[in-house]
Amino acid sequence: MSNRTQAAPARMRHLPLLPIGRGDSHAPRPEQEWITIPVPALVEEETFAQVQDKLATNQQRASRNTGHAYLLPCLVSCGLCRLTCSGRNAPGGYHYYLCPARTDALRAAQGQRCIARYIPAG
Repeated sequence: MSNRTQAAPARMRHLPLLPIGRGDSHAPRPEQEWITIPVPALVEEETFAQVQDKLATNQQRASRNTGHAYLLPCLVSCGLCRLTCSGRNAPGGYHYYLCPARTDALRAAQGQRCIARYIPAG
């Protein structure tokens, strides 16, 4: 399908600490304006159904960090490097947000390791 979206003014920020940006976004068009393009199937329907079942099973069995519900997931940004912080649990029941640049091995090897402190989740 083609022609499914149109340019529209931006309404949200990518990061809370940065400005809205260029001001461009995409909004869906009405279905009547869509352009349909026929595409032949790449895999058989039976194979596709088997893969979808396997993906659903894998998603149900996947382990997740559900030990603590974080109030602001993906909304807390590092004050130094502006990267999005993630939630972490520490021994003793401590919960905090951590900048990913603080523990990234590649950034540490390049001497660009972030020195921001942990942010308590409470």
